[in-house]
Amino acid sequence: MPITDRFLSGVRSRLSRALTARSLVAALVAGAAGALIWALAWRCFGYAAPRAAYLWIAAVPLLAALAMAILRRPDTHRAAAFADRHFSLKDALVSYLDFAARPDGARPIYQLQRDATAAAITGKDPATIPLGVRRRALWLGAILTVVAAVLAILPHSPAVAAKLRAEQETLDRSNTVATELQQIVEELIAGMDEHEREVLKPETLRAWAKELAPTKDQRDMMKAVARFEQKIATAAAGLEARKDAEVLKLAAAELDASQLADAKQLARKLDAKDFQAAQQKLGEMKPKQGNHANPDDLAKMRQSSAKMKEIARRMANGARKRDFGKTPANERLPGEAKELDELLKDLDQAADAADKELQADLDPGEMEKMEKAGELDKDLQQLRARLGKLDAGEKAKNRLKALGKCAAKANSFAAGRSQTLGLAQQMMAGIGGLKPGTGHTDGKRNERDEARDNNNMTKLEGNLGQGESQSSVESAESGTGVSGRGQSARERDFRKQTESLVHRDDVPEELKQGIREYFERIHNIPEDK
Repeated sequence: MPITDRFLSGVRSRLSRALTARSLVAALVAGAAGALIWALAWRCFGYAAPRAAYLWIAAVPLLAALAMAILRRPDTHRAAAFADRHFSLKDALVSYLDFAARPDGARPIYQLQRDATAAAITGKDPATIPLGVRRRALWLGAILTVVAAVLAILPHSPAVAAKLRAEQETLDRSNTVATELQQIVEELIAGMDEHEREVLKPETLRAWAKELAPTKDQRDMMKAVARFEQKIATAAAGLEARKDAEVLKLAAAELDASQLADAKQLARKLDAKDFQAAQQKLGEMKPKQGNHANPDDLAKMRQSSAKMKEIARRMANGARKRDFGKTPANERLPGEAKELDELLKDLDQAADAADKELQADLDPGEMEKMEKAGELDKDLQQLRARLGKLDAGEKAKNRLKALGKCAAKANSFAAGRSQTLGLAQQMMAGIGGLKPGTGHTDGKRNERDEARDNNNMTKLEGNLGQGESQSSVESAESGTGVSGRGQSARERDFRKQTESLVHRDDVPEELKQGIREYFERIHNIPEDK
């Protein structure tokens, strides 16, 4: 390679290194300044800047510098023009390149120019070309880098660190709440029977539970749990068949006044809202068919028919005591068509017709063709089906109430008022436990007045004497007996006052129901039977 070409190659390489060095210094200043601004932006609020961002802040200027060094790399003609100016060669190198590019470049005059140029560059070194890096820029970049590095390793301020710990704790708590509530919902759904699934849709419960997303904001978490709790409460309120419950309560009161033991037992089950047991009891009391030609069977059939007639009559009388008007659609159970009071009245008519048909003096052949017994059986089946729906609604409502208590506990946990959640135990306590007892006593003394003690009062008087007296307190062993007469007079007075209030026509129906439920809860005293 001619000496002139080697010289131009060295100049070009030196200019490329100079451009690269200047680009890297500019990248250093830009990257350090960016890192410092990034760190200060976070430190103003007490936070330590995320360190992952420093990689991008350093990489972007560096890539830009390398790209500039490659794209602006000088070619041979630019290197020749720069060398002519720097070494004062009076355009010798530029002319050298132009003459070499001509077709007649072999002419003697061009050869003389090449020899002169080679002689002119002898002793000149491309390494003497300055890189052009400013020391101030280099020092500025170094100082900014050190300051940014110091700020990068500083931790969060104490206040911010406490806030971040609280956010992490909230996130962990929200994860716990969401996970446990979803598990509880699945366990609740698994424990439901097919009748409960009809009144309480599992898909809806799952959708409500999935809305509980983990969050770092305690308020958002509490609002989400409160919305979940409100939906549960609304769904439980939607299962309240208040009119049916009131009708059955009035029917139970009428049944309790009957002299039939079966009627009293059915009354207690209805009054306790044990609809499943009431459904079974009605199935047991259903008039059974027998041999009409057999006098004993016929007597038993007529006896059971008369008993059903008495029970149906009293239940219908209880339903007739109050006129509830038309039941709104949103207060009916799913699939409910006929009103319960209408169903009880139809049952009364069917029982009366079936009893008359059975009590008639007919020959056995005609009695085998009785039609009213079939109508009674149909109405009785409808009543039992209605009780089954009410039982499913009560069970679903109890499950929702237990789930609502779990949501309330979750809200307390989300607010930080408790350190443990334990919704599984809460759910077990909510839907578990023992059912109300059904024991009773048939002895009644409604005429008793505790103030008078039935006029059988004994007054004891003693004379004050002298001498020492002794007194002792002895404890009797606790037993398992049942007292059925305590506070009976006050209970009867309370019932009379309450009934007189709720039977007034100028009191709204909603207020009557609320008053009745309120006093029944705070005066939870067993009735004297």
